Amino acid sequence: TTKCRNLFLNTEHDCKFVISASPFSTKTFTYELNSEHIGNVDFCAKKAVFYDLFSMFSLKKRINVTKIVPIYPQNVPVSSSIRPNNWFMGESEKFSSAKAGDDPSEVFNIREYIDGDKLNKIHWKLTSKTDKYMVKEYSLPVSDNIFIYLDFKVKDTLDESLKLVDSLVKSYMSISLDFAKKGITHYVGWYNQERKMFIKAKIKSPQDVYMTLGRIFSDSVYTDEPKLENCDFFQKSKYSHIILMSSNSAKDVESIFAGFNLSLSLLSVVSVSYEKNQAPSNSNARFITVIPDAEEHCLHGIKF
Repeated sequence: TTKCRNLFLNTEHDCKFVISASPFSTKTFTYELNSEHIGNVDFCAKKAVFYDLFSMFSLKKRINVTKIVPIYPQNVPVSSSIRPNNWFMGESEKFSSAKAGDDPSEVFNIREYIDGDKLNKIHWKLTSKTDKYMVKEYSLPVSDNIFIYLDFKVKDTLDESLKLVDSLVKSYMSISLDFAKKGITHYVGWYNQERKMFIKAKIKSPQDVYMTLGRIFSDSVYTDEPKLENCDFFQKSKYSHIILMSSNSAKDVESIFAGFNLSLSLLSVVSVSYEKNQAPSNSNARFITVIPDAEEHCLHGIKF
């Protein structure tokens, strides 16, 4: 007898297996674990009952051997882009390798002068050597103040709600991996219902994405509303971009945004739903709908 429990989604079921073995021999039994949902699956062999050949006598033995198996979603190609935030005054130590900008502390490229270039960008030493006006293109800082908040509040623990959570995690993993592969450092946060606290992790590489998913899967979804207004988790830090990922209604999303320090931040909402969520008329957030089982189509070319 075995028990499978999804620690992230708080679901469980029992399985029973009947195995035959010849006397005085060893029998190896292999079980392929399949899970309908993502999360950490606690697979526990609870007990075994041994019978004789004619099932006349039996012997019960408790085993309690446990193995936690992480079930990850499948990554989908995203190819995201981030809107420049001209109002955010934060500094960055990282610079884009694909696009020029206006930061004079780093030189992106040197090229020939064209009409309209500013005179203060002329590279005079190189100009004197080549007898052509050469100008410096400055670098574009890449902000590491992007924050993704994962809203794991569900209306119930029925299968349809859990499928929305599956799609939410799948979408997050794909977006976060896309950022990491492009060298965009970012943060991800979520609420731990058991400890009644918010948790934040810094993502710099694809390895960080999978390690953070392991931490997320150790927590669980919840139906109660977190106390956002009593938490300095949101208020102390300023972000150039805030990306909220949720499977709840637009009205619930608004209440979550109320906890953030929104000064100078660009807002995006990734709404995981079977129907398109309409953005509130007074909202300045960009709403992006992701439909379960169609994540690749919804996320391709996404712009935050």
